Amino acid sequence: MEVLGRTRTVVAADRRGHGDSDPYTSSYRLSDDVDDLVAIVTDLAAEVGEVELVAVSAGCHVALAAAVAGASAARVVLWEPPDFQATPVSAELYDRLDRAAANGDRKLLVRLLLNEVVGVNTGSRVPRLVFPLLFRSSFGRMALANALAIPAGLRAFEAYVWNAQDLSALDMPVTFLIGSHSPPFNRRFADTVASRIPHATIEVIDGGSHGTPMEQPDRFAQVLVQLRTRQSQADGAGPA
Repeated sequence: MEVLGRTRTVVAADRRGHGDSDPYTSSYRLSDDVDDLVAIVTDLAAEVGEVELVAVSAGCHVALAAAVAGASAARVVLWEPPDFQATPVSAELYDRLDRAAANGDRKLLVRLLLNEVVGVNTGSRVPRLVFPLLFRSSFGRMALANALAIPAGLRAFEAYVWNAQDLSALDMPVTFLIGSHSPPFNRRFADTVASRIPHATIEVIDGGSHGTPMEQPDRFAQVLVQLRTRQSQADGAGPA
């Protein structure tokens, strides 16, 4: 935020159930977040003009869906959107997640998410002895703060259906950023969706991983600035 804020106006929106927002309710749908973001982008565009949407991980789905829904963004940049439909969460696991949320057990919720949901897809699980250190990291603190939203969030993202026709109608550049140190699964959604978007590109960030935006925010900001510079130069060059 600090690096980007030196040269541009930056607004970081808390999704429902995250940051200072109240926890999700059982009736939460992804479209709720999408409607919120469309309204924010519309107001910002009216105030400052050109708006770029930048999102990380699950937030990428909200940003992309907002673009589909008509958010007036000039560009969309997405860092490693996960594929929520890859391996559906079982009823038994949802029951464990729901009980952990009801008990306010944030650490259990994060452990279940990372090992029983993410780990099943990536093939990499976090050893139990590593969790105390992880919970003290920037990513871990963020995950714990938003943990109560995990069950409702997973259900909402799993239920969302991407329409190929809507994606093909997007007319702004959409850039998917993938860390070179991330497992192949982290690129699966980008590969699937980018092929349906006319002006989509996928860029691999050398040395990057899923946690780079949180653990190395200055590096993430530099990646965004460099990407914006290249895109501006390409736009100014005219048709190839």
